[in-house]
Amino acid sequence: MCFNQVLFIGPAFAMPRDAGSAPAAENGEGVDHVISDYAKHIRPFKYVGCIRQEGSILRRLFLFLIGFSKMFYTLLIDQEVRVVHILDEVKLQTRNNAFQRFLLDGLIEKILLCILARILFKKKLVYHMNSDDFEQYFLSRNRLGQNVIKWLLCRMDMLLCPCESDLAFFKSHFSCKLVFIVPEGIELVEDTAGSFIDGDLIKFLYWGDQSLSEVQPSGGKTDAWNEAQNYSEQTLKGILDLMERNRSVYQGKVVLLIGGIQNGVDSFADSGNHDNTPGKESKALRDKGLQFSGCISRLIRQKHLEELVTYVDCSKPGLKARLFKTANVCLLPAVERRDSTSFLEALNFGLPIIAPYRGRRGDMVLNGINGFLIQPEDRKGMQKAIQHFFLHPTDTKVMGAASKEIVQKFDIQKVLIKLKFIYSNLLN
Repeated sequence: MCFNQVLFIGPAFAMPRDAGSAPAAENGEGVDHVISDYAKHIRPFKYVGCIRQEGSILRRLFLFLIGFSKMFYTLLIDQEVRVVHILDEVKLQTRNNAFQRFLLDGLIEKILLCILARILFKKKLVYHMNSDDFEQYFLSRNRLGQNVIKWLLCRMDMLLCPCESDLAFFKSHFSCKLVFIVPEGIELVEDTAGSFIDGDLIKFLYWGDQSLSEVQPSGGKTDAWNEAQNYSEQTLKGILDLMERNRSVYQGKVVLLIGGIQNGVDSFADSGNHDNTPGKESKALRDKGLQFSGCISRLIRQKHLEELVTYVDCSKPGLKARLFKTANVCLLPAVERRDSTSFLEALNFGLPIIAPYRGRRGDMVLNGINGFLIQPEDRKGMQKAIQHFFLHPTDTKVMGAASKEIVQKFDIQKVLIKLKFIYSNLLN
């Protein structure tokens, strides 16, 4: 079984100039990262972008028609293709109108893709879900929406999901032929955080929830979005309070690096100093949490934590990897989806992880083995975990080594071998 027999279908990203078939999603999370990894390691990587969940309905329709035409042409002239592999992730829509939600879900586009590939061209269909939100997404639909989803997924020859909890949900709610777990992969690196330890200094990297720094969800902020933002704010403020209370004890022993909040350095200036002149700063940018960023900046100064806490502008390419190399412990406070790539990167660099429990994270962080998973309602959970590493600094190396062991099962080469095995079973 070779990958030249597989046509991948996914989001309608902008394509690179060299034309190929891979989308430009180099630094993304979720399905963006999966596609980027596949494009890098699969040869040939045959890809057509058809699905898009952002933008207006007209823009989505335009991009879909272009992608649908390309898919039709590819299946018509490429006789090698025997499997159509749909790479997807779901987004919780905020529209109150059920018909609008139905359109924005992309179900119509997926039904047409299914008809084209399975009925017209008689290809095997694989549906690959790459986010933790599917169960919540499905249960939030009305009866019609759920029936359409069931009809669509039952037309698939195989379902792929990222973790055990998704596997159990698919098997209990859908009469699908085959369901397999295919985790998100990562290219393993030899570098570990242990080689960058600066004496007895423990460097905690707070990697913020990037999804909260993006433009707010279409249709307005949801309760989940507001809850996630509030959780991230309260968590970071609580950590700063901890640093203040223990300033004399932490001095020269603990450093906190804040990154992953993609508003740039200016966003951490006082909110009153922003230039709101049209053309200088759009309303969308102002809505992305500048007040929160300004508040954190003021707190750092008010608490006189400049020597203990450093904000890092993560807009520069390659800086994220350097931060992960520098740190000894990674704090990942995100409670929203699309953050599994950051978890994999932390594991890859041998970092213990402190994070709220959610979805597939139980597959990446074994509580007390390579980090700590905090219940979201435990507002002081991260502070307790930070104290643990301060009191037991050798655990940064012990748990970091465990992270390097755990990440082995996410090796992109092992993921691709599993995909080949799955395709072979499907075709035979």
